[in-house]
Amino acid sequence: MDIEQAKQAVGKELRVYGGASKKVNRYIGKFYACQIKNERILAKVKGNHGEYTVSFKLDGRRVDFNCSCYIGKHGCHHCVALAHTFLKNSESFEIVNETKRSGVKNLEQLGNYLDYVTLGDLMDELKSVGISQKEFAEAIGTTSAHITSVKSSEARNRFYKGLGAFKLACLWMIENAKKINKNVKKVKK
Repeated sequence: MDIEQAKQAVGKELRVYGGASKKVNRYIGKFYACQIKNERILAKVKGNHGEYTVSFKLDGRRVDFNCSCYIGKHGCHHCVALAHTFLKNSESFEIVNETKRSGVKNLEQLGNYLDYVTLGDLMDELKSVGISQKEFAEAIGTTSAHITSVKSSEARNRFYKGLGAFKLACLWMIENAKKINKNVKKVKK
C-alpha cells in the first residue's frame, strides 16, 4: 500500500464528513493494535460498550469504512476517528505482511494466516475446486444462510467465535477436494 496515496484518499473522504465532532475527538489517537493489511487499515479502540474493531479499506479512490459497534458500516464516529488518527500518525500503524498458506509451518503462522485470510476468500477457493457453499454448510452441519451471515459479519469486523473453525474446515476441504469430489461421484452413481 502506498501510504501517501492512502492519506490523500482518506483526506478527501474526511472532507465529506466535515470537521471532527466532540464524539470523534474523544477517539482520535486512542487506537491500539494499529495495522495495515493489504488495502485495509484497522485498529481497536475502547468504546462505550466494549472494544471495537474499526477499519477502512481503500477501494480505488473510495474508502469503505467498517466498525464492530452497533452503527457499524458507512462511517460511524469511530471510523472517522480512525481516519483522523491515520492521517496524523500513519507511522504508528504496523505493516502486516500476508502469511502465505504454503509458508505455514507452525501454529503461530497458522493463526497469522487465519487472521489474514477471510472466510469469503476461502469460500471462493472452495467453489473453484468444485465444492459449493451449500455443500460445505451441509458437511459441517449448518446452513448456507449461516455461512453467508458469518462472511458478512467478518466483513463488518464482527467475528463469530467459530470463525476460525469455519476457516479450518474450508482449508481441510480445499486440501482434500479431489478425494471429496471423487467420493461424491461414487455415491451419486
